[in-house]
Amino acid sequence: MLPEKLSTDLTSLNDAEDRLAIIIKMVINDTREMRSSDIYRALVHNHAKLAYDSVAAWLEGKGPMPGRLWKLSQGLQRIYASRTVQRRHSHHPCCKKYLCPDP
Repeated sequence: MLPEKLSTDLTSLNDAEDRLAIIIKMVINDTREMRSSDIYRALVHNHAKLAYDSVAAWLEGKGPMPGRLWKLSQGLQRIYASRTVQRRHSHHPCCKKYLCPDP
C-alpha cells in the first residue's frame, strides 16, 4: 500500500486540481509499428474525480455513466466534431498553414 500522503493527496486526481505528469506519446501505424515516440512533462488539469466502482459498473453495463463523465463526453464530442470538420477542409491550400496535420 502507498503511504496515505501519496494515495490521498500528492497523486490523487482530485476534481479541479492541477497535477504534474509525464506523458509518453507513441504513434502506431496500421501494421502495429511505432512511427514515432516522445516523452515529455506536462501539467494535467483534472475535470472530474471518478470513483473506480462507478466507472467499472458503467463499463460492465451494470450501472449508468457517471454524471461528470457524461458532461465531459459531451465536450469531447464537440471538440472531435470540430476537428473532423477542420481535417475535411485541411487539403485546401489556404487551410494548410492553419491546421496541424497528423505526424
